[in-house]
Amino acid sequence: MDIIITGIRKLKTASLLQIISVILLLVAVFTLWGVLFAFSLEAILATGILGVVIMFIAVILAFIAVFAYLVPSAGDLAKWRPDEFSTPSKLMKIGYIGGLVLVIIAILLLIVAILAENVLMVLGALGLIVLGGILAFIGWIGNLIYFFKLNGVFKESLFLIAGILLIISLFVGVTGFIAWILAFAGAGSVEKKIISGTIQV
Repeated sequence: MDIIITGIRKLKTASLLQIISVILLLVAVFTLWGVLFAFSLEAILATGILGVVIMFIAVILAFIAVFAYLVPSAGDLAKWRPDEFSTPSKLMKIGYIGGLVLVIIAILLLIVAILAENVLMVLGALGLIVLGGILAFIGWIGNLIYFFKLNGVFKESLFLIAGILLIISLFVGVTGFIAWILAFAGAGSVEKKIISGTIQV
Protein backbone atom coordinates (compact mmCIF):
# COMPACT_ATOMS: atom_id res chain seq x y z
CA MET A 1 0.00 0.00 0.00
CA ASP A 2 2.87 2.37 0.79
CA ILE A 3 4.25 2.19 -2.73
CA ILE A 4 0.80 2.98 -4.15
CA ILE A 5 0.40 6.05 -1.96
CA THR A 6 3.94 7.11 -2.82
CA GLY A 7 3.27 6.73 -6.53
CA ILE A 8 0.02 8.69 -6.36
CA ARG A 9 1.64 11.45 -4.32
CA LYS A 10 4.46 11.71 -6.84
CA LEU A 11 1.86 12.05 -9.58
CA LYS A 12 0.11 14.77 -7.61
CA THR A 13 3.40 16.63 -7.17
CA ALA A 14 4.24 16.22 -10.85
CA SER A 15 0.85 17.62 -11.81
CA LEU A 16 1.22 20.59 -9.46
CA LEU A 17 4.67 21.40 -10.82
CA GLN A 18 3.35 21.18 -14.38
CA ILE A 19 0.56 23.60 -13.50
CA ILE A 20 3.01 26.05 -11.92
CA SER A 21 5.36 25.65 -14.89
CA VAL A 22 2.65 26.55 -17.40
CA ILE A 23 1.57 29.57 -15.34
CA LEU A 24 5.18 30.79 -15.14
CA LEU A 25 5.60 30.22 -18.86
CA LEU A 26 2.59 32.43 -19.54
CA VAL A 27 3.96 35.07 -17.18
CA ALA A 28 7.29 34.90 -19.04
CA VAL A 29 5.58 35.34 -22.41
CA PHE A 30 3.62 38.37 -21.20
CA THR A 31 6.77 39.77 -19.61
CA LEU A 32 8.70 39.42 -22.85
CA TRP A 33 5.75 40.94 -24.67
CA GLY A 34 6.28 43.96 -22.44
CA VAL A 35 9.60 44.58 -24.21
CA LEU A 36 7.58 46.00 -27.10
CA PHE A 37 6.23 48.71 -24.82
CA ALA A 38 9.50 49.60 -23.12
CA PHE A 39 10.80 53.07 -23.99
CA SER A 40 14.38 52.82 -22.80
CA LEU A 41 17.27 50.43 -23.29
CA GLU A 42 17.42 49.78 -19.55
CA ALA A 43 13.73 48.88 -19.45
CA ILE A 44 14.08 46.62 -22.48
CA LEU A 45 17.04 44.78 -20.94
CA ALA A 46 15.40 44.49 -17.52
CA THR A 47 12.12 43.22 -18.96
CA GLY A 48 13.87 40.84 -21.34
CA ILE A 49 16.12 39.37 -18.66
CA LEU A 50 13.20 38.96 -16.26
CA GLY A 51 11.17 37.18 -18.93
CA VAL A 52 14.03 34.82 -19.79
CA VAL A 53 14.68 34.04 -16.11
CA ILE A 54 11.01 33.24 -15.49
CA MET A 55 10.93 31.06 -18.61
CA PHE A 56 14.07 29.24 -17.46
CA ILE A 57 12.48 28.55 -14.07
CA ALA A 58 9.34 27.27 -15.81
CA VAL A 59 11.37 24.86 -17.95
CA ILE A 60 13.34 23.61 -14.94
CA LEU A 61 10.12 22.97 -13.02
CA ALA A 62 8.70 21.06 -15.99
CA PHE A 63 11.82 18.89 -16.11
CA ILE A 64 11.63 18.24 -12.37
CA ALA A 65 7.94 17.38 -12.72
CA VAL A 66 8.60 14.80 -15.42
CA PHE A 67 11.88 13.24 -14.35
CA ALA A 68 11.71 13.48 -10.56
CA TYR A 69 8.01 12.77 -10.09
CA LEU A 70 5.95 11.70 -13.12
CA VAL A 71 8.24 8.94 -14.42
CA PRO A 72 9.01 7.60 -10.91
CA SER A 73 5.27 7.68 -10.14
CA ALA A 74 4.54 5.28 -12.98
CA GLY A 75 7.53 3.20 -11.92
CA ASP A 76 6.14 2.84 -8.40
CA LEU A 77 2.72 1.76 -9.61
CA ALA A 78 4.33 -0.64 -12.11
CA LYS A 79 5.89 -2.47 -9.17
CA TRP A 80 2.40 -2.88 -7.71
CA ARG A 81 0.43 -3.68 -10.88
CA PRO A 82 2.94 -4.46 -13.66
CA ASP A 83 0.24 -5.65 -16.06
CA GLU A 84 -1.38 -2.22 -16.06
CA PHE A 85 1.47 0.19 -15.47
CA SER A 86 4.66 -1.38 -16.83
CA THR A 87 3.95 -0.31 -20.42
CA PRO A 88 3.36 3.40 -19.71
CA SER A 89 6.27 3.36 -17.28
CA LYS A 90 8.63 1.93 -19.90
CA LEU A 91 7.38 4.27 -22.61
CA MET A 92 7.91 7.32 -20.41
CA LYS A 93 11.37 6.18 -19.33
CA ILE A 94 12.49 5.42 -22.88
CA GLY A 95 10.78 8.43 -24.39
CA TYR A 96 11.36 11.23 -21.92
CA ILE A 97 14.77 10.19 -20.59
CA GLY A 98 16.05 9.02 -23.98
CA GLY A 99 14.75 12.15 -25.65
CA LEU A 100 16.39 14.40 -23.08
CA VAL A 101 19.75 12.63 -23.41
CA LEU A 102 19.68 12.93 -27.21
CA VAL A 103 18.74 16.61 -27.11
CA ILE A 104 21.56 17.36 -24.64
CA ILE A 105 24.04 15.51 -26.86
CA ALA A 106 22.66 17.34 -29.90
CA ILE A 107 23.05 20.75 -28.26
CA LEU A 108 26.65 20.00 -27.27
CA LEU A 109 27.36 18.69 -30.77
CA LEU A 110 25.74 21.77 -32.28
CA ILE A 111 27.95 24.08 -30.22
CA VAL A 112 31.06 22.18 -31.31
CA ALA A 113 29.85 22.14 -34.92
CA ILE A 114 29.29 25.89 -34.98
CA LEU A 115 32.68 26.58 -33.45
CA ALA A 116 34.31 24.19 -35.92
CA GLU A 117 32.14 25.48 -38.78
CA ASN A 118 31.33 21.89 -39.69
CA VAL A 119 28.11 21.62 -41.70
CA LEU A 120 27.89 17.83 -41.42
CA MET A 121 28.09 18.02 -37.64
CA VAL A 122 25.34 20.64 -37.64
CA LEU A 123 23.13 18.35 -39.71
CA GLY A 124 23.95 15.46 -37.38
CA ALA A 125 22.99 17.56 -34.36
CA LEU A 126 19.71 18.56 -35.99
CA GLY A 127 19.05 14.90 -36.75
CA LEU A 128 19.58 14.02 -33.10
CA ILE A 129 17.19 16.79 -32.07
CA VAL A 130 14.53 15.36 -34.39
CA LEU A 131 15.13 11.87 -33.00
CA GLY A 132 14.96 13.26 -29.48
CA GLY A 133 11.64 14.86 -30.33
CA ILE A 134 10.32 11.53 -31.59
CA LEU A 135 11.40 9.83 -28.37
CA ALA A 136 9.78 12.62 -26.34
CA PHE A 137 6.55 11.99 -28.24
CA ILE A 138 6.80 8.31 -27.30
CA GLY A 139 7.14 9.45 -23.69
CA TRP A 140 4.05 11.61 -24.14
CA ILE A 141 2.14 8.56 -25.43
CA GLY A 142 3.25 6.71 -22.29
CA ASN A 143 1.93 9.61 -20.23
CA LEU A 144 -1.38 9.37 -22.06
CA ILE A 145 -1.65 5.61 -21.49
CA TYR A 146 -0.74 6.19 -17.85
CA PHE A 147 -3.75 8.46 -17.36
CA PHE A 148 -6.08 5.95 -19.00
CA LYS A 149 -4.68 3.10 -16.90
CA LEU A 150 -5.12 5.16 -13.74
CA ASN A 151 -8.76 5.63 -14.67
CA GLY A 152 -9.16 1.92 -15.32
CA VAL A 153 -7.53 0.79 -12.08
CA PHE A 154 -8.86 3.40 -9.65
CA LYS A 155 -12.16 4.21 -11.42
CA GLU A 156 -11.34 7.91 -11.28
CA SER A 157 -12.92 9.60 -14.29
CA LEU A 158 -10.81 12.74 -13.85
CA PHE A 159 -7.87 10.79 -15.25
CA LEU A 160 -9.93 9.73 -18.26
CA ILE A 161 -10.89 13.34 -18.96
CA ALA A 162 -7.28 14.42 -18.42
CA GLY A 163 -6.14 11.87 -20.99
CA ILE A 164 -8.69 13.06 -23.52
CA LEU A 165 -7.69 16.68 -22.94
CA LEU A 166 -4.06 15.69 -23.36
CA ILE A 167 -4.90 14.38 -26.83
CA ILE A 168 -6.82 17.55 -27.67
CA SER A 169 -3.82 19.60 -26.49
CA LEU A 170 -2.03 18.54 -29.68
CA PHE A 171 -4.42 20.91 -31.45
CA VAL A 172 -5.56 23.23 -28.64
CA GLY A 173 -2.64 23.77 -26.28
CA VAL A 174 -4.60 25.17 -23.34
CA THR A 175 -6.35 21.84 -22.76
CA GLY A 176 -3.01 20.37 -21.69
CA PHE A 177 -2.97 22.82 -18.80
CA ILE A 178 -6.49 21.77 -17.82
CA ALA A 179 -5.44 18.12 -18.09
CA TRP A 180 -2.77 18.60 -15.42
CA ILE A 181 -5.24 20.37 -13.15
CA LEU A 182 -7.56 17.37 -13.46
CA ALA A 183 -4.67 14.97 -12.92
CA PHE A 184 -3.77 16.83 -9.72
CA ALA A 185 -7.37 16.66 -8.53
CA GLY A 186 -7.67 13.01 -9.53
CA ALA A 187 -4.49 12.03 -7.72
CA GLY A 188 -5.66 13.84 -4.60
CA SER A 189 -9.02 12.10 -4.77
CA VAL A 190 -7.46 8.65 -5.20
CA GLU A 191 -5.05 9.29 -2.34
CA LYS A 192 -7.90 10.18 0.01
CA LYS A 193 -9.96 7.18 -1.06
CA ILE A 194 -7.05 4.79 -0.51
CA ILE A 195 -6.29 6.21 2.93
CA SER A 196 -9.96 6.13 3.94
CA GLY A 197 -10.37 2.60 2.62
CA THR A 198 -12.95 3.58 -0.01
CA ILE A 199 -10.60 2.09 -2.61
CA GLN A 200 -9.32 -1.35 -1.67
CA VAL A 201 -5.76 -2.04 -2.83
